[in-house]
Amino acid sequence: MASDSMVLYEWVNDPLIRQMAFSTAPIPLQDHERWFERVLSDPSNKLFIFEQGGKPLGQIRFMPVVSEEDVLLSGMSGADKAGVRSASDGAPPLIMTVDVHLAPNQRGRGLGSEIISRGSNRVFDETPCVAIKALVKNENQSSQRAFAKSGYHPLPGVLTVQDTECVCMLLTRSSS
Repeated sequence: MASDSMVLYEWVNDPLIRQMAFSTAPIPLQDHERWFERVLSDPSNKLFIFEQGGKPLGQIRFMPVVSEEDVLLSGMSGADKAGVRSASDGAPPLIMTVDVHLAPNQRGRGLGSEIISRGSNRVFDETPCVAIKALVKNENQSSQRAFAKSGYHPLPGVLTVQDTECVCMLLTRSSS
């Protein structure tokens, strides 16, 4: 697990990943180690590292919705929202957020959409999750294409997250 943590630490501090993140500052190792431990210790989180021939290609992480704002961003109707549970109430999450990174030497090979599709399908197979949302910077066209190729649909309108315009893309269990 320590080696997985270091691989993810190197990737998350890659200049392009930092540029496409909503928080662009480099992440200190100590902060990353606390984050990694927290992610692994919460069973409602799903973290998958994709490998080929023992070499890591990319990671995808799914975390539960934790706020009403996340529910609103999901685009769910009022009736659907009534059944939404968050990690804070101890019930399995019905809406998850997704984050994906590729190893810097694996970009441009079409792996992003494969990792997104396989990871999303696994979450739907293993959890009661009904929707997965991705927030992608407007300028990150390659990620928007990868999510679209994986069946995610952009919600109407432009969102602003940390003073950055982005698109919210959604995949529902029925559309996967």
